Amino acid sequence: MMRSVNEFLANLTDPRKMLLVAGLLVAMGLVAGYMEVSERADRMLALRQGPPAAVALQDFSHMRNTGPADEVRVFAEVDLSDPLILPLRGSDPEQRAYVVPLFPVSAEGAEVISSQIQGGDGQSAEVITDMAIIAQDKPPALGVLVFILPAYVETVRDTSMLLAERYGEGRFGEVVELNGESTSASAFQRMIDGAFAAKNLTLIDGYLAIAPYAEGRLAALSAPRVTGSHRILYAVALFLVVIAAVVSLREGSARRRAAANAAPRPPAETIYSDFPSSDPRFQAIPTQEEIAQAHKVNAAPKPIRFQLALNWLGRQAGAAQIMLRNRRPHREDEAL
Repeated sequence: MMRSVNEFLANLTDPRKMLLVAGLLVAMGLVAGYMEVSERADRMLALRQGPPAAVALQDFSHMRNTGPADEVRVFAEVDLSDPLILPLRGSDPEQRAYVVPLFPVSAEGAEVISSQIQGGDGQSAEVITDMAIIAQDKPPALGVLVFILPAYVETVRDTSMLLAERYGEGRFGEVVELNGESTSASAFQRMIDGAFAAKNLTLIDGYLAIAPYAEGRLAALSAPRVTGSHRILYAVALFLVVIAAVVSLREGSARRRAAANAAPRPPAETIYSDFPSSDPRFQAIPTQEEIAQAHKVNAAPKPIRFQLALNWLGRQAGAAQIMLRNRRPHREDEAL
């Protein structure tokens, strides 16, 4: 067990693998940065083009009716008196999702819309009536309205903020116009299924999930959405590069020390004799034996040097006597 853990740690601190992971993180950061720039461009384009044309929920098509920045605009019938309040697991602080089922526009709802729109969206009352379905019983929900509540808020007190327009009552609920962003409710799909089953409601596969522009379309599309995910990836990649450089330097230093310790060293008595004799710089260097012999000579008595010194002193004294003899007659003549 310990061996496998040590092998795992050794592989984890391999500089080459860390550099490989850093390269992958940089690539992911480039993709994330591109997606952020693309999303910002889509929101600017949506503001310039205006909202897409509104269609009945049952005739909605993602290919035809989704604008830039995933903007959608649909007519639907809703029952706002009994929403679903679902907790978001893992959120800190705790948050909840306000979920409302969206039903298709009934014939009665189409007549309400026709009487109020009067072709204002470029659609005639007959076309809207053709889009409506006729059903005796309550049909399955074709979508959901999803609004993430702020932290510690339990419900929505003013539902008008979630609706673009209110027209009146239809067969399945209030007829409304929704304008928002097409999103996904996969984070709490199981809770939605359980809540729908508890209320004897069904939700079709491939339903439409709408996150409404609660603060208005202009504010929602103009607000900056800088997640900074690519910056985080770049920072982690830089950290791995620094760690890989430090590990490489330490391993290189350890290898050099090991090589130096493993190199054979010559014996002390052959240090001076191992120099090449062809190099004139090393020819005058004495060997260990010569140095030892010189020490023995200097340490021995020196009778010869002493005798030589006595002889030199005798010669100097004799020379002094001769000089004195030669100077005496001159002094006697000067006295006379």
